[in-house]
This record gives sequence, structure tokens and C-alpha cells, in this order.
Amino acid sequence: MALAVHGDTLYIGGFFVTAGIEMVNRVAMWDGVRFSNLGSGVNGAVQALVVDDGGTLYAGGSFTEAGGRRIGYVASWNGRSWEPLGGGMNSTVYALSVGPDGTLYAGGSFTRAGDAAASYIAMWQDGSWQALGSGMDHNVMALAPAPDGRLYAAGGFTTAGGKTAHQVALWNGTEWEALGGGIHPPFDARPVWVLALDPRGRLYAGGNFDAAGDLSSPYLSRWDGRRWSPMGEGVDGGVHAMAIGADGSLYIGGYFTRAGNVSARHVARWKDGRWSALEGGTDNLVHALSVGQGGMLHVGGSFAAVDVIPASGLACWQISTSTSREHIDMPQRTYDRSTRVYPNPFSTVTHVSFVADGARDITLKVFDVLGRERVRVDRDIAAPGRHEIVLDASHLPSGTYHYVLDTGVTVHTGSAVVLRR
Repeated sequence: MALAVHGDTLYIGGFFVTAGIEMVNRVAMWDGVRFSNLGSGVNGAVQALVVDDGGTLYAGGSFTEAGGRRIGYVASWNGRSWEPLGGGMNSTVYALSVGPDGTLYAGGSFTRAGDAAASYIAMWQDGSWQALGSGMDHNVMALAPAPDGRLYAAGGFTTAGGKTAHQVALWNGTEWEALGGGIHPPFDARPVWVLALDPRGRLYAGGNFDAAGDLSSPYLSRWDGRRWSPMGEGVDGGVHAMAIGADGSLYIGGYFTRAGNVSARHVARWKDGRWSALEGGTDNLVHALSVGQGGMLHVGGSFAAVDVIPASGLACWQISTSTSREHIDMPQRTYDRSTRVYPNPFSTVTHVSFVADGARDITLKVFDVLGRERVRVDRDIAAPGRHEIVLDASHLPSGTYHYVLDTGVTVHTGSAVVLRR
């Protein structure tokens, strides 16, 4: 999955064909209220998204059609239709980035870009594709443009511009440079998957590797311009996604379940030399992260829940108002999906029926697909037995919503659809 933010709009790409109740075909937009399609979408997985300063969206992946047009693995969306970028590529695009001068960079498994020979990396400038020197000897999986116009690239390669450069290299505008001893996965099938550059110019690299430079640095390392260094005790699984917060904090997502000595299920934050969790994390892999306006961290992946909140592959974390904690003492609860919601789908009002084992303070929360709380109902239950809460959703737009009903002992979870004609 790929995420990109422009203003109040979140763009989402991946393998999916629906978003909310919309048919979207692997790429969609979220305006804060509802999902929308981008024309008829694309015919293959979207693996990279980026938006330039003018609001043009670029998508790359394994698709060969966009909006019903033949397009070679990369396309642009102008707000109304999909457009080709020259002749496109001859194979998959894994990474896209936009430089400070508006140049679009693409990395992937391709060896041609438009009419140009381009070994795994190319740039789109003045209406045509151009090579960056002689390129690499293997796939480019990640790109990170620097404010001064230089470009960092990473992947599964061992040379860049004909020079030895293990898995990561720097394009200085005229030639490729190695970054120290580079990064060393145990075999070629485990490359660097993601790069991020913080405001101080420090480069972070994540993937499935074992070492960076001459130091053990499993899955994650930092380049300060002179040397590679590990980040605390690191993480215990592959890193697939990174994003930099406004305060310079690094957010990571991936396969891991620990960061340093902290339990952190698939997502974590590095700040002031320490790892911390984002509440209970997610119940499965995180593939994409993006920071938007207002301090919102968008999280995409193959998960079905964040903490105890149902969230089908997409959620958000309010950075500016949330506190990330190293440990959370949660009361022991069991989880129950037997709660009945009727009618479902519904237009304005529905009923949530559940069983309580005694006098309890009951809380019903309703969340949208990004994990944002939209409705809360608090109720005192005086006796055991089956009870019912009337849920008024007349103020909510059409879409799929997830509820969490907490009885203090049992947490009931499920989904409901608001559908208006």
C-alpha cells in the first residue's frame, strides 16, 4: 500500500478494489468525510504515490492501464483524468519522489523509461524521461530527495553508476556516490525497502538487512553524512514504512512487534533517542505511513484493527493531541462479536443489542474507516440481561463504520453501514 497527502486530501493506493462503499480499483482519495474514486482506477497494484506542489498526483506500480488507457507502470492524475508520462516504463515502479525543483524521480525493476535506457532509476523532466548516469545493477525500492537537489536511492543493488554501493547511494546531480560501506542484507532478496530524511539532513533506512557500515544494525539504521549508526536496540522485524513528524520524530511501520525494549505492534516512534509505542499498535503488518496537516499520522497496511478499534487496513493517529506511551496497563477483557445491530445497513437510526452480566457503565463508540471517533454513547446498566442502545447516525455520511461497545468486562466489536439514497 502507498499513501500520499496533499492539503486535506489523502490518496491511498494498493491491491484493493473498494474503499468504503465505493468501487475504486486500487487507488482512492479520502477528503475527511468520504472516499472517492479516481476515474476507473488502474488494473494492477499501486505501489507508490506522490503529489507535487501543484497538486498533481503521480502513481506507480505493476499496472499497465489507468482510466482505461494503456499506460506503462506510471501515470499522473490531474483531478479529472489519468495521463501517461511519455511511454512509461517497461516494468514495475516501486518508488516515486518529487525533488525541490519539481523533478519526478522513479525507481523500480525497469530498464527503460520512455525512449531512454534507464537501469532501475529515471527522472521525468521537461516532458521526457532521462537516465541518472548508468543507474544501478538491480532494483530500486526507495527514494528520498534532499532540499539541496541531491537524491538518495536504496534497494537491492550492489553498484550505482558502475561504483560499489551496497543497497544505498547518493546522486549528487552528476554522478553516484556510495554512503560509507553501505547496507548489508544476508542475501539479495532482502533489500532496503524505505528511506526517510529528517529536517537535520539525517537519512534513515529500513528494510530486512542485518548491518550498516561495519556495525550490526538489524532492520534499521541512520546515516549522519559520515557514518551509519544503529538506533537504540532497534526493532525485531522488517521495516516497511517511515514518516517524519513536524517535530522531527521518526515513525516506522512493518513486521516488528518490539522497538528497543518496548512492545510496539507494527508501528512505533523514535524521538529524543528513545522508542515508544503508539498505544496498542495494529494487529497485522503496516505497509505505509504519511504525515498530513494538523499533525495526523496516516497508517496503511493489512491490519484489521488498531488497538481494539476495528480498522480495515487504514487508520490515523492524531500526533498533536495523543500521547505515545512505552507501556499501557489495560484491564483484562474478552472480545465478543455477537452483538446484534439492526437494521444494518440503515439510513439514520439503528439499534445495538447486547448482553451485560450485571450493573455496568457501558460505552459505545463508533469510528470511521480512519479510526476517528464519530459517535459516543454512555449508558448505565442496572441489571444483567439483554439491553439495547439506539444509535443515531443521522449526522454521518454514507459509509462503513466500526463500533466498539465496552461493558467493562467484555468488548463487543463489529461493523455497520450507513446507506442513504
